[in-house]
Amino acid sequence: MRVTHVITRLIVGGAQENTIASVLGLQRAHDVEVHLISGPTAGPEGSLEPSVAAIPGLLTLVPELVRSVNPWQDWTAWLRLRSLFRKLRPEIVHTHSGKAGILGRLAAHSAKVPVIVHTIHGPSFGPFQGALANGVFRTAEQVAGRVTTHFVTVANAMAQQYLAAGIGSPQQYTRILAGLIYSPLFGAPTIPS
Repeated sequence: MRVTHVITRLIVGGAQENTIASVLGLQRAHDVEVHLISGPTAGPEGSLEPSVAAIPGLLTLVPELVRSVNPWQDWTAWLRLRSLFRKLRPEIVHTHSGKAGILGRLAAHSAKVPVIVHTIHGPSFGPFQGALANGVFRTAEQVAGRVTTHFVTVANAMAQQYLAAGIGSPQQYTRILAGLIYSPLFGAPTIPS
């Protein structure tokens, strides 16, 4: 089985650590070929990129996949993602974070990927932003939601927020809590206290 994960950037953060842990776990499976696609890591949070870049063939960087809205870069990122999906031919594309989630799901659909999964680590729309941005992100999530096979959430409140916005149906959502802490980052798992 071929699985490709897509995330906007590999900063030090929970969503990124969770994604990398999933990718590394899949990499250990004998019957799974896994790839990770990310935009460039930028920000004061620090970078996890060197940890996965050291693994040959695992990480592909798409320079145009940036966090901020930029129509030209977004279009180019979508084209590059679609091209990568056509080349890698994944059976599953699993997206994470707002920008990679929207562009990745739409590109995977265009590339005829059979299963498209999106993890909502945090909502891309809500009362934390202005009305215009909120409307744009909600609409983008609704469009991407139409081509999403399944959603994974880390909290029931996120599923409720997305369902209230008309994104997906209840049976498309599964909540999965992060149950392990990796210490150091990619070492032996420990159970949180």
